[in-house]
Amino acid sequence: MAAAAKKKQPIADATELRAKSVDDCIASLKKVRSVGQQDNVTPKQAAAIIKDAGRMQEALRRSLDELRQDQLKDSSPFQVPGQTDAPATEEEVLQSVSQSRAAWGFTWLDSKKILKSALGLLIIAFIGWQPVQRLFQVSSVEAVVNSHLITLRSPIEGTIATQLDNLSVGGDVVGRTTLFTIENPRSEHPRIDDLRRRIGATSDELLVDEKRLVETQALFAQMSRIAREFRDARMEQLQATIAAQRSEIAASRAKLVQLNARLKRQSTLFSTNVVPQAKIEEAQRDQRVASLEVTTLERRIKVAQIELKALKSDLFVGDNYNDMPYSAQQSYILRQKVTDLKAKIFSNERLTDRLRVELADEEKRARQLARADIVLPRRSRVWEVLTAQGEQVTRGQELIRLVDCSLPVVTAAVTETVYNSLGIGASASFRYRQTGEELPGNVVQLTGVASATANLAIMPNALTKESYRVMVKVPGLANRADCAIGQTGRVIFGGSNEVTRTASVP
Repeated sequence: MAAAAKKKQPIADATELRAKSVDDCIASLKKVRSVGQQDNVTPKQAAAIIKDAGRMQEALRRSLDELRQDQLKDSSPFQVPGQTDAPATEEEVLQSVSQSRAAWGFTWLDSKKILKSALGLLIIAFIGWQPVQRLFQVSSVEAVVNSHLITLRSPIEGTIATQLDNLSVGGDVVGRTTLFTIENPRSEHPRIDDLRRRIGATSDELLVDEKRLVETQALFAQMSRIAREFRDARMEQLQATIAAQRSEIAASRAKLVQLNARLKRQSTLFSTNVVPQAKIEEAQRDQRVASLEVTTLERRIKVAQIELKALKSDLFVGDNYNDMPYSAQQSYILRQKVTDLKAKIFSNERLTDRLRVELADEEKRARQLARADIVLPRRSRVWEVLTAQGEQVTRGQELIRLVDCSLPVVTAAVTETVYNSLGIGASASFRYRQTGEELPGNVVQLTGVASATANLAIMPNALTKESYRVMVKVPGLANRADCAIGQTGRVIFGGSNEVTRTASVP
């Protein structure tokens, strides 16, 4: 029984040692797998991992050698077949071992070599492939999701009356949200007071002018009526005068006919020496006077007709006045005054309308200066809060900085070789570090070693592993529900030679 126990002990120890070695190998392989999946394995780290795997392989080889030696040392208790308790000789042991080897078809040393070779190849495959693949890529750089900063400033001077609830750094805020309300009850508006005074003065002047216009129109109507009555009466008077003068002309013509007949009779009597020369001369004189009277009356009618014609054209012609009588002159003056008052009223009304429009604009501007709502233009994430409720702020003072979540970009640092092979519009894709999700995009900016002029949340000079910087536009980032600013990953550039150039982040 003791011999059987001694025979089983080396085999049990060998089994335990083999299981322990295999567990160590599996643990080492898991470690190699986790390290190989990383994107930032450096040549120094890869060499250290390979060195550790070599040490593990050497320890496994020594364990197998010790197992073989223990088996040879403990082979004395083996019994030759057919024997019970007598210890076997060396020849019998060797013969038994040879028989067992022949039964298995290969030696234990051969199985040890196969196991070592398999484990070594497996370790090299896991250790070398992924890290070496990283080493042979064009470049290894940093990449981070970035976006522009929105800085909201105070448009007026005043006190922050209200502030959005739960406004803290890192919080996401939807667009068209009122963040702050600023009030300034002590704002002064002298322009509004001046406009109100001018509107009041102009309104009073309008009332006075309207009353004056009413009185002037009444007086104008009265004087126009008087001038019209005077004109009508004068026309009747002239018509009567013309009729009277025509009657006198008729009488003078009849008298002239009589005098002509008398002159003819006197001439006949004078030729017979019946009447003296004096009678002929008297008859000739009367005939000439009557003829002149007729001519005078005709000319007086002509004068009256001229005056009547002028009256029909509202033009007065007389001996005691020039072109119109006093009533007509006053009517003309009042008409001019009515016209002036109407023009003045119209001008004051237009001025009042303009002043009221200016007053409305000034009141609107005053309301804007007295109260202002700071509204977020679009969906953003709070980056930095620079003020608090109840604080006194000045015009132009910065209130809050936010990251624009609607237009994210990816900033990456690349090597000089990769940078020189890129161009604006080159295709690229961004792959998340954790999930491995890949989003297509294109290169929109190449700043090289210069600092980017854009107002970005994460400045490109924060990427320190490489000096050349690239900005990539990824439209798919804007469609995400969350704001991915600050998340890291890899940027893969696609070139004309179909060579993959990768930018990675630790």
